[in-house]
Amino acid sequence: MPHNPEETRAAKAALRAEVRDARKQVPAAERAHRDRAIQRHLVTALEQRFPGSRPVVAAFCALPGEPGGTDLPEALRGAGYEVILPVVKHHPRRLEWRTFTGAAGLVANSMGILEPTGENLGELVDNADVAVLPALALGSDGTRLGQGGGFYDRTLADFVAGDASHPPENVEVSNANAAPTVAPAVNPVTIPGVGTPFPAPRLQAIWAVVDDPELRVCVPAAPHDLAVATGITPNGVYHFPSSSV
Repeated sequence: MPHNPEETRAAKAALRAEVRDARKQVPAAERAHRDRAIQRHLVTALEQRFPGSRPVVAAFCALPGEPGGTDLPEALRGAGYEVILPVVKHHPRRLEWRTFTGAAGLVANSMGILEPTGENLGELVDNADVAVLPALALGSDGTRLGQGGGFYDRTLADFVAGDASHPPENVEVSNANAAPTVAPAVNPVTIPGVGTPFPAPRLQAIWAVVDDPELRVCVPAAPHDLAVATGITPNGVYHFPSSSV
């Protein structure tokens, strides 16, 4: 894997082009079949990760051909989860987060991404229990390759959390019949020199959605690149051993 910044950028661009081209070759019926499977696996993973509760899920509206489907938020909402979605802002580059209230409340932005209207909720880490991100590829350590805009890397740059509900021994497909695991408690964070602890971020885990050929590939990485704890694919749920999120 290259370490030179220019080589890393070039390698990322090549991998992005390869994945985008491969996605264009997937027939519409097959894409819909994969998306339904991803949605089922995601709901099962949420049930196992947060047993007995309904966490707030930060999700996304997939672009045409992107794994997960444009109806991913509706599938989560139909399963009983509160869903928040990103709204892209360019000056400066950042993501705002708003509540998803249904497909009728979505408006396409200049890039064709469907976004909710309504009030800006604030920071992602304070408004969701789990974030489910789009991705072009995921490395064997959970390193995420995005579209190149850097929006999620900026949003989550300072976030550190442990998805401690999963053992770090290996990467495996989760069993839908496995016993659910208990989410770790959220502990306050004490700032050195300050007597009163600040509450830890609400966000407990960061996951991402890809197709199976895009999982555990060699992803060129820069120091700022985000790694996720879990990958959701049409074939299952994969937990990465070395990610802290």
